[in-house]
Amino acid sequence: MNKKKMEEKNCRINGLKHGLWEYYYDNGQLLFKGHYHNDKQHGLWEHYYSNGQLRSKGHYHYAQKQGLWKYYNQDGELTKQEFYCEATHE
Repeated sequence: MNKKKMEEKNCRINGLKHGLWEYYYDNGQLLFKGHYHNDKQHGLWEHYYSNGQLRSKGHYHYAQKQGLWKYYNQDGELTKQEFYCEATHE
């Protein structure tokens, strides 16, 4: 039986995701990879199409998009760039 990798995880601390995690399509191609801190997306994240081409790339700051994000089509051409500012919580 040929079992496909669906996710590769770094670790959990007290049940919370930490470190680099990777998720895969059914065809074995990388779907996305990124870092978690205390179960929240934090740091660089990359999302991919099922053909292996980069779909988007950017940083999260505690589950909120932060800074410049780049978006690509399935041929690898840059189609959009967006800049996200962190919301302040007072």
